[in-house]
Amino acid sequence: MAFKKYNLSDKELAQLAAAAATEQPSERGQKWEMCLMANLAEKRGYSNPRNFVINSGWFAKAARSAASGSGTTNQTKIGWARSIFNEGKRMIPSYIDEHDCFSDLTSAKNNGKGISVSNRSAYIKDVTVVKNRYGSTWTFYGFPGAKDDPFGYTKKGKEEDLYDDSTTPSSGSSQKVEDTSIGKPAKAFDLIVKSIGKVNIYSQTGINCGRDCYNTLLSAEEKAKITTYSTLVDAEKIWKTKYQPIVDAIDKLIDVDVINTKDYWYKHCEDIKYMPQLLIKMGKLNAYIDEVDMNIQTVDQALYKISMFVPGGLDINYWMNNYKKIQYLETLLIKGARQLKMNAESAIVMLINKGV
Repeated sequence: MAFKKYNLSDKELAQLAAAAATEQPSERGQKWEMCLMANLAEKRGYSNPRNFVINSGWFAKAARSAASGSGTTNQTKIGWARSIFNEGKRMIPSYIDEHDCFSDLTSAKNNGKGISVSNRSAYIKDVTVVKNRYGSTWTFYGFPGAKDDPFGYTKKGKEEDLYDDSTTPSSGSSQKVEDTSIGKPAKAFDLIVKSIGKVNIYSQTGINCGRDCYNTLLSAEEKAKITTYSTLVDAEKIWKTKYQPIVDAIDKLIDVDVINTKDYWYKHCEDIKYMPQLLIKMGKLNAYIDEVDMNIQTVDQALYKISMFVPGGLDINYWMNNYKKIQYLETLLIKGARQLKMNAESAIVMLINKGV
């Protein structure tokens, strides 16, 4: 189902972009915020998202004031708004209708077990249920960025074709994400999370769950070496050693706005040799910043810069020969390199890489 397309003026787009900036700090967060504005306007029967932001009472005073003011003069942000509102290119489903800052949350639970409302790493998509001080209860969907609010839904609806700006070519036009089917790391994790603690791991049910996890986690070559299927505990050990580091790296790259869609990278993280190691190396870097180095325009420039930051460097010839084998790897490399900035830690790594 296609998203609704509006015919908002540049002034209205500038006002909505300014309002979004009062709610979320990151680029991705502000884009999600504008998608949420459209979602809520349609859910509440408003024909114009700006009117909803100003008059509904849902948004904070700062957002209402920004939507009534002169608007941003930042043409890039106005472009985001035009893409989302007038072109219908949303990055979250239409059923996403909630977000709260941590200070407004009164509780958060995973399968009935309480977690700290401010512990980002404890939140699980479609599992964590939160309550806020306004009396609303909703289910967690995701964090747009490392400092943005949690977003979620009160009732899950149909999945829709979403647009992912991390796959956008340098020309700036948006591309549709065609392949968002869940990959085996995510599927295995889902199996483990839903089963551990709910079944007797030594029962036939537990063994069956363990078998399912093995089938999901292991390659045919690895499976051939196993003579008997074991329990979920053993499957979880495989998960933690083989895939958890990859998922942690993908989460980090999501948080720093280098990539935008987990499921795509879950599915394609093993498409070429050394791809998991590259993700893990890039995920471990602590030199990402919000500024963008537009001097990085090509893959070879990106690889040379990333190679200076990661311990041991990169085999640049290998990646130049293979990066086209994964559709969006070029975008990941360029976007990641543009956000890296030298600090003391990375300077030491660079000197070590050079043999100094």
